[in-house]
Amino acid sequence: MSLGDASIGIVPPPGVGGYVARARLFRGITVKDDEPPQLSTIDVYAALPAVMREGINEETIVLRVKDLGHPVGSLSEPTGALAGALRSAAGQALQKRCRASPLPRQSMSGLKRRA
Repeated sequence: MSLGDASIGIVPPPGVGGYVARARLFRGITVKDDEPPQLSTIDVYAALPAVMREGINEETIVLRVKDLGHPVGSLSEPTGALAGALRSAAGQALQKRCRASPLPRQSMSGLKRRA
């Protein structure tokens, strides 16, 4: 996060649409009862496209400071993810591999499929 970027991988079943990713940015010290305060959280729900069997979709969810305290989208009405990886001024993809295993609350259990 010190460089201003983060990357994750989500693996829904191939050819199945309707998944929504929720991305939130907040200070960990503000969490109470397992939830961050809405007024100091950037919160975005984004619809994910169906993934084909033979490939990977690169999608980007942008967390904008102007959305602080105002959730963007919802589970029932998500915004769209941007196609492709976000690029730096030098044209390199802003992407890094995770070096550690996810914490218990950082699992695929946060991935929701719309009914």
